[in-house]
Amino acid sequence: MEWNIVVSDADPWVMYRVFIAGLAHIYVQDIWKVLAASYVASSLIYVLSVPLEWTWSPVHHMFTYPAGVIIGIFVSMAVKQEPSRYPTLHLLAVVPWTAVGVYGTLGYPMFIFPYVITLLVAKMYRWAMFSGVCMLLNALLIPLHSPLVSLCIPVATLLVYSWFFDIYHDTPFDLDV
Repeated sequence: MEWNIVVSDADPWVMYRVFIAGLAHIYVQDIWKVLAASYVASSLIYVLSVPLEWTWSPVHHMFTYPAGVIIGIFVSMAVKQEPSRYPTLHLLAVVPWTAVGVYGTLGYPMFIFPYVITLLVAKMYRWAMFSGVCMLLNALLIPLHSPLVSLCIPVATLLVYSWFFDIYHDTPFDLDV
């Protein structure tokens, strides 16, 4: 397999996987269901790409996409966003703009705005702030854009997020305990 694609491919799909999986985990609180749905979607895309003669790397389907899904689930568990009452709104915002992402780096900004705006409309402010900052950092780092950078940005942003919000405890920190 060609592992150099993890650091050389300028494809935003890994960041899509991170935040679509994170959003799915907010609604479906089962890690295995989200991971299985991502695996089925990735396998279906890979199988459908063979007759169409698209060139997809097996490294993405076997490593970077599942790693992105796991990071997305981890981040959504740390951010602790409550689900919205309007899950259909997210489905309508995510599915068509993911198809636009096929157009590479030009499709990436076309995904950020509807995704974040839909989160704001659904009053999911914490997740909108976190995902918007991560996607903006990913867009600003276009010269360094690679799947590895897309996997590292949410983790690094979560470190900064943890300075301002308690992501480790369900109860507030008390020094007297």
